[in-house]
Amino acid sequence: MLVIPDRRTRFLAATTLMFVLTGAATTHFINHDPAVESWAAPTHLVIMGILALANWPADWRHLLPAAAGSIPRSRPRIVG
Repeated sequence: MLVIPDRRTRFLAATTLMFVLTGAATTHFINHDPAVESWAAPTHLVIMGILALANWPADWRHLLPAAAGSIPRSRPRIVG
């Protein structure tokens, strides 16, 4: 999902991977693993954080395509 050219998809993929990698890094920390064995999870967590920030949507409504399409741009005029 990170290589799909849609910015919304990349943002959602990066944030989902951040949740998974947070759990992985926490597990390494709780188990007292040596730093040599547990460097990958925190490193990838930082990389996913950078990707999520780089693909941050300008408006949160862009994350929800059905809701974003139903928001009127201007109020309709009532004639009558």
